[in-house]
Amino acid sequence: TVIMAGKATTAIPAGTSLKVSGHHHDIAGIRPVLINASEAERNTVPFYMLDNTTVIHNIEPGNLLSFDSIDGTSAQLLAAWDQVR
Repeated sequence: TVIMAGKATTAIPAGTSLKVSGHHHDIAGIRPVLINASEAERNTVPFYMLDNTTVIHNIEPGNLLSFDSIDGTSAQLLAAWDQVR
């Protein structure tokens, strides 16, 4: 099983709003990466769950985004994610 997570390509400051946009479903400053679910940290955020969230801690380039680093995740999506991981 794999997770499509988001990895910072640039420094992302706290307060940044994340939005999936465009034909290719991009998020500015973040690229999607596939990682083995067994190797992922439990709090790694699936890429599309980053949509409409806000970064609450500065994120360095190369770091995966975690639930600890964002705010605004849909409670309904989070509950569904908790059921499958």
